[in-house]
Amino acid sequence: MSGSEDGHVLIWDLESGNVSQRLLGHTDVTFDAVWNPELALLATCSNDCTVRTWCYDRNAPPRDGGEMDDPWMQWQYMNLGKGG
Repeated sequence: MSGSEDGHVLIWDLESGNVSQRLLGHTDVTFDAVWNPELALLATCSNDCTVRTWCYDRNAPPRDGGEMDDPWMQWQYMNLGKGG
């Protein structure tokens, strides 16, 4: 897992070395991603002054088209900017 300059969170396939999923949510550079395997929860932070959490649902049905974001669901976020 890693951040990216375009605000995506990247999930990598360790065997192939390719990006397997691209999560949308941040609007600026995403700096870091931290995984909690016990809760199936990912936390990410960005230059957009937010921390976002993502819940992984192994039982989620695949969706058609768009970004590769299944079975991830953006759960909540905190705005860390001034006044927010």
